[in-house]
Amino acid sequence: MVALVSTSSGMIAQGAQSGKRSRLDSIGLIFIAITTLLVCAIFSTTIGLEKLSLRFENAGSFSIAQAVSVLFLLISCIFVVFRRLGVLIGSEFAKHPPLSAYSVNLLGSIAGTLAIALSSWLSLGPWAWLLLFLPPVYLVSHNWRFAAAVVAFAALSCVTGLNSHWSPYSKLDVVQVKAEDTTIIGPGSFVINSNNFYFHTGLLIVDESKEKEFLAKKPVTKQDETIQDYYWRTKTPFAVAPCIDEVLVLGAGSGNDAAYGLVKGAKKVDAVEIDPIIATFGRDLHPNRPWKDPRAHVYNEDARTFLRYTKNKYDLVVFADLDPGCTINTSSFLRVDNFVYTIESMKSAIRVCKPTGVVILSFATGPESIITRRIYKAIEAANDGKPPITFVDDKWSSVRYIFGPGADAVDVAKVTEINPLLRPWPPKGEVIDTKPSSDDWPFLYTSFHSGGLILYFSILLISVVVPTLLTVLTAQKKASSGITPGEWGNMFFLGNAFMLIETKSITQLSLLFGATWLVSSIVILTILVLAFVANLIVMRTKRIPLGVLYAGLFLCLFLDYFWKVPEQTNMPPLVVSSLAALFACCPILFGSMTFSTCFRNTTRPVELLSANLLGVAFGGLTENLCLWSGIKGLPILGMVLYGLSGMSLLIDRFKKAQPEAKSEESFEPPA
Repeated sequence: MVALVSTSSGMIAQGAQSGKRSRLDSIGLIFIAITTLLVCAIFSTTIGLEKLSLRFENAGSFSIAQAVSVLFLLISCIFVVFRRLGVLIGSEFAKHPPLSAYSVNLLGSIAGTLAIALSSWLSLGPWAWLLLFLPPVYLVSHNWRFAAAVVAFAALSCVTGLNSHWSPYSKLDVVQVKAEDTTIIGPGSFVINSNNFYFHTGLLIVDESKEKEFLAKKPVTKQDETIQDYYWRTKTPFAVAPCIDEVLVLGAGSGNDAAYGLVKGAKKVDAVEIDPIIATFGRDLHPNRPWKDPRAHVYNEDARTFLRYTKNKYDLVVFADLDPGCTINTSSFLRVDNFVYTIESMKSAIRVCKPTGVVILSFATGPESIITRRIYKAIEAANDGKPPITFVDDKWSSVRYIFGPGADAVDVAKVTEINPLLRPWPPKGEVIDTKPSSDDWPFLYTSFHSGGLILYFSILLISVVVPTLLTVLTAQKKASSGITPGEWGNMFFLGNAFMLIETKSITQLSLLFGATWLVSSIVILTILVLAFVANLIVMRTKRIPLGVLYAGLFLCLFLDYFWKVPEQTNMPPLVVSSLAALFACCPILFGSMTFSTCFRNTTRPVELLSANLLGVAFGGLTENLCLWSGIKGLPILGMVLYGLSGMSLLIDRFKKAQPEAKSEESFEPPA
């Protein structure tokens, strides 16, 4: 939001500066801003930034104040850099026909999307990202010294992340468990840190005779205790399941659960892991090398997508602490769309079970967490109102659910006998009354902390809203002429609605194709290509009536409202995919054509585009209304926003048709 708002502000300021460079555009200030951003990014661990926290439940006021100060420092640097980009974009748009300039701008966005997708595909580190950053840096500064500084930082990033693995999702560091850290298990175990925080332990899985000896040992070190408990957690699903001939592991990581199943005699193990780099660890790093076993089949895929399309049936389905939000504050306002733990996903897991099969789901939250309760209610709703057999581990703040057609055959007493740390939950008489996650409301992690909400909206106000109003109002006062209120409102609401529908399309298609980096890249690229095609259509055809375009928009959004990605269907996957893409992309195409038509013959392209960018920025915030309306409510909200854009245009045309409109003063966007 800050990047979009500051770019828009720069574009508006460009028209008011009349060729004069403001203090915010000074080379020295831009150099300081870029340097600060790069230092904080590359040396975050060295200077201790990862220790700062905004978690109200476990951070003191001084720590929160430090974090907020650093946050505002970075926001200010982003504002300075992108404001300068906005000034440069505004100056270029003033020199060329609006639609031609917009086409080039879209091609740049497409190139940027391809660049980051390529670096993700090749698992390149920060040095590659920084080198990709060279062209815009030089564009901002027109100074070769800036380019040399970026190259120097790229070299430094190679040093700081020399031994790291860079997946499309996170920075991964593998730390071998040293002999002096553990006396309880043989060599080969390792720890994976994700973005400098603990994420996963790769364990040596031993045969039954050695396992009894290993688990009977008294821990000597803290590492001993951790490894032993982690081993118990891995063992439990396989020990309580009635049969383990065919096993499905979702969130397989480096292969602990798969390795355990193979050692215990499983005939087939399907392992699903979304991170392509972590998936290779089971072949190259894990002490058991489970992926080299012919009985193991590894799928680098989103768990939900695999469940939708697999035709196999399993004796045991394991959700192996599948937690994509492991580094996210569980009391954060931040939205995370997680379709793995919805009611529909639980139904899919039950569907792939054999008649005596069970699903065992583990999660790293304790009994008091709202996440624990949401998953409990989702399973209950998916299982025809029958609650799962649930155990919590108070020592390690974790929970384990057992459900599925074979759950009645599970010996509850045996579970606590196998793992003494587990206790049944919830206590008798306790009512779990929490909204479960669903495909329409997949916000597993969302929780509203009153202090967090106040801080969130305060930061939003200070860093986004106030700078926007001050810059826009100041620039408009200095400008000799401006756009009318109707033109400004039309462009603002077009941008707002476009961003809302774009984000909704990414969410919807991620549900169908998987929430992987590749799907996100392809969807964003498709949206940009559609915008480019729409712009070409408008450029090469006679004026298309706006009434026709708005009618097409409303029809597409109306149909999209009633479309639902089927959880089970007899239709071929290609047909389902084509329908989903059609319903998601048609509003994007009509919305882009509407924008290009309104933008076509303007004499004030910079002001119109800046208003549109402001709408795009606030569209990201508007989209969060689905926390109340659900994702299916977004097409209705899109209709409202597109309706407001059309009304703004109609009001503007009506006023221009009045005789007194000729003497009307230029528009200053209201506070």
